[in-house]
Amino acid sequence: MIEKDKAYLVHCVRNRQRIVVPGRRGDRLYFAELQRSLSAQPGIVKVGVNPLAASVVIHSRTGFQPALLLQRFLDMMPAGRMSRPHAAQVEAGAGVASLPRAESNFGAVATKMIVALVTRQFGAQLIEFCVEALVKAVLKRVQARRSERMSLVQAYRSEPLPLPPPRPLALAA
Repeated sequence: MIEKDKAYLVHCVRNRQRIVVPGRRGDRLYFAELQRSLSAQPGIVKVGVNPLAASVVIHSRTGFQPALLLQRFLDMMPAGRMSRPHAAQVEAGAGVASLPRAESNFGAVATKMIVALVTRQFGAQLIEFCVEALVKAVLKRVQARRSERMSLVQAYRSEPLPLPPPRPLALAA
């Protein structure tokens, strides 16, 4: 059994945890023994170690919480005592979704232009841009008309129907 050492939880996502043991950086024997000990535990699928980075990656089964198990092998530090802040996990594509539309379009256009220059299809790319701009303009106009129509229909439906003017009664003579 290996002796306990200070360790920091770097990130924890479903079925994977990454731990750093900075006091043992470069100690290949320690990390080999830690890998062997953790791999033998039930619920752990795979353990990867990198002694040069003092890093341990633990892959576990779904629903397995290795916190208590890791306390047996490592003296885990609470999150408040971490030596440096770590980036929060974000959803894939969240950065692109938060960009203004003009910036994402500029990136797409710049990429297309570079590809057109490299593949020597600049003329075809210009034709594609023109057709794409025309289609976007037509779609925008169709959507504007549709929204105008819908607003007119909503305004018409919200107004009460006018009653026909009263007719004078025909008196029998």
